[in-house]
Amino acid sequence: MNQCRIQHHDCQRIKYICLDKKCNHEQKIGCADCFLEFHVPNDFISHQRKLISEFENQLKGKIENLTSISIQPICNNSEELNQQFDICMNILIQKLTDYKEQIKEEIINEKLDFITYVNEFNQKVDKKIDFQNQQISQLSTIEINKSISFYQNSNYIVLNLKKQLQDLEKHKTKLNKKKQKLVQKLRNTFEQILKEFQDHNNNNNITSTPEKQIFPSQLSSTTQSTPTKNVIDVVQSKKQRKVKS
Repeated sequence: MNQCRIQHHDCQRIKYICLDKKCNHEQKIGCADCFLEFHVPNDFISHQRKLISEFENQLKGKIENLTSISIQPICNNSEELNQQFDICMNILIQKLTDYKEQIKEEIINEKLDFITYVNEFNQKVDKKIDFQNQQISQLSTIEINKSISFYQNSNYIVLNLKKQLQDLEKHKTKLNKKKQKLVQKLRNTFEQILKEFQDHNNNNNITSTPEKQIFPSQLSSTTQSTPTKNVIDVVQSKKQRKVKS
């Protein structure tokens, strides 16, 4: 429709469009006489007009600005997730393994030291027993004197050995408690890791309410008179024409 169909407008070319928001006239485009007859400015409505060709060029620029606004979808790259997970798992396993070996080494070293103390103590006791079980007549003078000394001080020697035995038993108990503490510390560390995973899973299971979600279907249900709705309709129509072509 390039020519005006109103009879007394002499088939003039339609070349103007009214852009006034307050304009209530149904026909927004028209010829020069249309605007002199139906879009006359007054104190309330300016009936701002523009050449249709100029309006179309400006509208095209606005549409291009709108179509340039886009966001890329999230890539479903599970391979990267698997790689990162494997890296974290390997680090975690290595850390736990190192920690376990450190505890084992500490326990083993202290155990070996304790075994050394126990062996020395038992050797000391065995040596005294073996020495006193020999025939007196077969001993040298120095050995006889040692035997007499043992006889005279046997009570003190026994008490001293018992005290050393008690100290070893205390040390043994201390080592066992330390081993239990180290094992418990390892268990606590592992339980803390499990708790972190559990808390993470619980947080993911909580249904979160976004502040406001706007879906494409909601955009089409907005007020019909809004400029955004009009431009979106133009964009959608333009895309549909491209698909058909």
